[in-house]
Amino acid sequence: MFPIGCYIDILQEDDKYYRWLVVDKANWNGNQFSTYEVLRCDKVFQWIHKGKKYQCAGVLRSQNSYNSGLWTDYKITTVEDQQKFAVPMNRDTETLFYNHRMIIDAKVDSEPRAWLISKINRISPNGICRVTLTQDTFD
Repeated sequence: MFPIGCYIDILQEDDKYYRWLVVDKANWNGNQFSTYEVLRCDKVFQWIHKGKKYQCAGVLRSQNSYNSGLWTDYKITTVEDQQKFAVPMNRDTETLFYNHRMIIDAKVDSEPRAWLISKINRISPNGICRVTLTQDTFD
């Protein structure tokens, strides 16, 4: 049985192993032959906490917002793009906290994208840390 939050390496058609993350149990009603939901790890997330650099493989997912991506009030305009990612719950990911800045870069833009952690869910499902990011200005 693979517990939720573990990595597994799966051989693909191109004869290469790719890292996958067990994110949930697929059959909640059937205990005889358990199956699991796995997602391929597509990013390595890096952050600094108390002067120490951490990194963890995880799964980046987009999150739709109900606006144009910009929020304008009476004085300023800010970006409002959102992303989510899932990583295993462990000692390293326990150092993620609200309003923590991260840079996720696809290495194609002239400047990287800066993100701010706006929500952390460490409860459901147990073993997975799901983090919501809000785009922040790069400075």
